Amino acid sequence: MSIRIQLRRDTASNWNTANTVLAAGEPGVNTDTGQIKIGDGTTAWSDLAYSATGPTGPAGSDLHPFLLMGA
Repeated sequence: MSIRIQLRRDTASNWNTANTVLAAGEPGVNTDTGQIKIGDGTTAWSDLAYSATGPTGPAGSDLHPFLLMGA
């Protein structure tokens, strides 16, 4: 049996327009930058901080290419 894990992802403009509340622990990917925010179940997208994405930090150049794919 194969398992597929999908992350919610969209452009910064779409995230900010929808201002989604992510479920607790749910990741959301900004496809413009590859940055990730992790939901807490109550805080809207625009009020969440970006998580560190790797050794080079939030703007990281070491992002896996799938994080930058369009939504």
